[in-house]
Amino acid sequence: MKPGLTFVHSPDPLYADNQNYGVEFMPLWVFNLSSNLNNKENYNITLYDSRIHKIDNMVESDIFIFSGINQDLHMINSVQENLRTRYPLSKFIIGGPITWSFHKANSLHLLDEFDQIIIGDGEDIISEIIENILNNKQAGKIINNEKRFPLSKSKSLDIPFLSRYINHYYGAVVEVSRGCPFLCEFCDIRILPDNNKSHCKNPSIIGQDIENLIKLGKRQFILACDNFIGDHVWAEKVVDELIRVQENHNVYISIYTWVTINIYRHERLLKKMRLAGFDLLFIGIESFNKNSLIETAKVQNTKLELISLIKEIQSYGFIIVAGLIFGFDTDQENCFDLTIDGIKKSGLLSGDPSFLTALPGTPLYRRMYLSKRLRNNEDLISSASTGGIKYQTNINYLQDKDDFVYGFLKFIQIYIDGKFQFERLDSFVNSLNNNKFIKLRSSTGGFLNALYFVFKNPRSLVMLFKRGVIFSKNPIRVYFAIKGFYLIIRSKHNLINQFMFWLFSWSNYVTKYSDLKYEDFDLDCVAEDFDYAEIIPDKYRELADEKIPKNKIDMQYKATIEGLSKLIPQKN
Repeated sequence: MKPGLTFVHSPDPLYADNQNYGVEFMPLWVFNLSSNLNNKENYNITLYDSRIHKIDNMVESDIFIFSGINQDLHMINSVQENLRTRYPLSKFIIGGPITWSFHKANSLHLLDEFDQIIIGDGEDIISEIIENILNNKQAGKIINNEKRFPLSKSKSLDIPFLSRYINHYYGAVVEVSRGCPFLCEFCDIRILPDNNKSHCKNPSIIGQDIENLIKLGKRQFILACDNFIGDHVWAEKVVDELIRVQENHNVYISIYTWVTINIYRHERLLKKMRLAGFDLLFIGIESFNKNSLIETAKVQNTKLELISLIKEIQSYGFIIVAGLIFGFDTDQENCFDLTIDGIKKSGLLSGDPSFLTALPGTPLYRRMYLSKRLRNNEDLISSASTGGIKYQTNINYLQDKDDFVYGFLKFIQIYIDGKFQFERLDSFVNSLNNNKFIKLRSSTGGFLNALYFVFKNPRSLVMLFKRGVIFSKNPIRVYFAIKGFYLIIRSKHNLINQFMFWLFSWSNYVTKYSDLKYEDFDLDCVAEDFDYAEIIPDKYRELADEKIPKNKIDMQYKATIEGLSKLIPQKN
């Protein structure tokens, strides 16, 4: 009998549902790793995805392979415990972002129940690890692979394996690049070895993966990366390849990806991206307070007036999914008002605000540690990845806790209000009143397809019903939703996709935040006797150990010091 390998994808249910509004995308890591397995025909390879499969139906396997992010810890450990009890002779291994982050936070003991913990890229070592385990040659509990996998050697996705599961998923995910050249203090992208620059897949491999997935019936895609325009010359080659594939098949797709605000400089690329089907762009806006952007070295957002840049990018028809963060040291009491005003004026249709979190290994984490502002609670470790639980962080903020929490609660009441939501939609529509708008060639059927997958999933169906009931309980919201629809049908452009996204996002915020109260927040602030000189602690620069050029570390340090030094005389 062939040895059994089971990939286990077990994301935190609440986080996964909130992020994707009840529709599921394929777990990319599974099919990336399987495509790099040698002699696949010698194994019986299966996938368990807790979002679509029942754990009671899982059969025994020689090796169970896990991955995930920090928020998934409790779900991962629950699934692993269940399987270990039932199949005590099996081996359990785990890798992915969670192991890197826990390693940086000295918290790998939270994964002690696993037989082997792999830190770093797994593509070039997965085959050896599997063979060693099956031959009882395990090389130790922790494998720290500091060598980065060269994406230029990436293989096409494992389509035979993927085709067995793809119909369970609304959309497909294709990795295209890794790394980002920017220097944000809070970001953990830059701290991975050699990750402060773009490492890119061959555009022909990306085109081949997209083509194969189109043949399997997929029309909604996520291009997974840290920054799609980290190398804008390469990005244009990828976009050209995507256009070619779609025109060859006379099939047009919708694409979501990650970029930075400086994409506004590349007019030709923006036009081509619309022709290729790019619809949603995640951009880390972070703050409308320039001092906060300087503090965190988000210098690319400070070059020109931020609202104008947002409107310029949106003018082509893109929906910007904005990263918004509260809790920077230089945030003042007006940070919530600034954000409301910025969203309204720019016409951002989406952006789910979160609180600043110190991700293990980042310069921000080092600064918080040195200034003794990290909160010591292991439960916070599992939320310190991509923002985690919205109302829980691992930092003691400079802002007064009551002012901060009550300020956020007031912000949320405005944020989910019908009048505000209509005003942001109206501003978005007005940003399209030029000759730059390019209509997507993909159909509006993506939304109907999403509903089909929601109705197939009982948990998602309950979530949709709950969303509708909560939203419609307020007649003012219903009125502004209808008014928004009327605005859209009167527009000179076909914006039905944008309208449905706006309404769906709005209803999601209403569902998440309507009952939010003070007791839901696990936040804290510095003590009354905190020495504000410690905002810039001794050895903050000296202890920087990232594997990036020294001059780049100095650039981030200089920007952070510039932003924070203004605080010290204000507070003393």
